[in-house]
Amino acid sequence: MRKAAIDLLRWCWGGMITDGADTFWEVYDPGNAWRLPYDSHHVKSYRHAWSCTPAYLLRKLNPGR
Repeated sequence: MRKAAIDLLRWCWGGMITDGADTFWEVYDPGNAWRLPYDSHHVKSYRHAWSCTPAYLLRKLNPGR
């Protein structure tokens, strides 16, 4: 399922970048940019460290090779 995982990361991370993200959002809904995990639209992500594991695995596994 390596290709499916990489495609999902590209869809999710690429979509956030296209939508103007400067951190990885905790909730990503391409149909609703205002969907939030908290009560304020001023904070889209209190914790964006969840993205560390996929970033580590992408570097470790070199999926492009």
